Amino acid sequence: MTDDPVETPAEGNGAGSAAAAAQGGAMMPLFYSAPEALNPDRHGALGLDSSDDMSFAAATQAIPITLAEFPAACRTYPIVFVGRDVPQPVAMVGLRQQQNLFVGADGRWKPSTYVPGYVRRYPYILVRENSGDNFALCIDSACPRLRDGGEVPLFVDGKPSEQTEKALEFCATFQRQAGATDTFVARLKELDLLVSNQAQFTLKDGETVRIADYFVIDERRLQELPDEAYLGLRNDGLMAGIYCQLLSTQVWPDLVAMAE
Repeated sequence: MTDDPVETPAEGNGAGSAAAAAQGGAMMPLFYSAPEALNPDRHGALGLDSSDDMSFAAATQAIPITLAEFPAACRTYPIVFVGRDVPQPVAMVGLRQQQNLFVGADGRWKPSTYVPGYVRRYPYILVRENSGDNFALCIDSACPRLRDGGEVPLFVDGKPSEQTEKALEFCATFQRQAGATDTFVARLKELDLLVSNQAQFTLKDGETVRIADYFVIDERRLQELPDEAYLGLRNDGLMAGIYCQLLSTQVWPDLVAMAE
């Protein structure tokens, strides 16, 4: 909640850059088209209708995730890294561009599967303010659930509602986890553990699907690390994330089966 201008073209964390990479360099963060800094004068009468409709995520192949999500995400999604300058982890939710296999025709996420935090926080987002390193809580004004007199108000008596406070807390946690993820990826790059990869699958109908231009952790390079470097990863609590990414490659066949 702020009166200061914000940098709406790009999100102020690594996950946003991963989204842009996954979508071919889009200027806006994935899913968002008109983020506005929450302000009681401008948004005081607005509210969000409750809904489990996630159709806003139906036309994406990859969704940014944070390191903290790896243990839950690796059971369902292949985890890869996208973006050459600053690779960021994403959960692959489809084999084809603009196809999310986990969002059904009714807009609901596939039951009993982990829903990435990037999806769950929509339509809220933290965006860096122009004036410095502070972040403003924003909402996507284009969200269909947002309307005058909506079911869950954004403000009550000019103050953030309980729902808005919870959204701020969730986004702040996500922001911190995104920072930890950036540190994780920087360490992988420093140790030269990321290698370019591609995947190719032939479906039952004969269609060949190819996924390229992503990075994975090279297990051989990991095993060949000097003891000091390997122990450094372990002592900093980064080994769990590495093994989760390696394990996630085993679920590619599940994604293929869904596509078929």
